[in-house]
Amino acid sequence: MRYTEIKEYPAGLLEAVGKYVHHELKLQTGQDLSDDQMQGLDMVLHQLKERERIALLYRYKDRMTYREIGQKYGVTRSRIEQMLSKCLRKLAHPSRWGYVVRGYQGQTEYLKAVKKEDENCS
Repeated sequence: MRYTEIKEYPAGLLEAVGKYVHHELKLQTGQDLSDDQMQGLDMVLHQLKERERIALLYRYKDRMTYREIGQKYGVTRSRIEQMLSKCLRKLAHPSRWGYVVRGYQGQTEYLKAVKKEDENCS
C-alpha cells in the first residue's frame, strides 16, 4: 500500500509530534487544520524517506501496532519504535513544524520576511 497525498491528517500524529516540540511553535490541542496547514503537513511528511512516511501513516492512520509494522518491514518492534521516534523529532524541528503551525503559505511568507530583515541588517 502506498500513500501519496494526505487528505485528512491521521488522528494522534499531531499530538505525538507535539511531545517533541520544545519551541514557541505549538498547535492548540484538538485544533482542526486549515487547507494551508494540511498542505504544510503534506509537504513536511514528503521530506521524510518514503519508508518513514509510510510507517508513520501505518501507525497513526491505520492504527497498526509497532509489532504489525515491524512484520511488514521485516524488523523488530523496537526498531520500528526507534524509527518512528526519530521521524517525530524530525517533524517537530522548527524548520519543518512551522509549515504545519503557520501553514504552507504562512511559513513561506514568514521565511521571506526573515530573509528581508536579515538583508536589511547587513
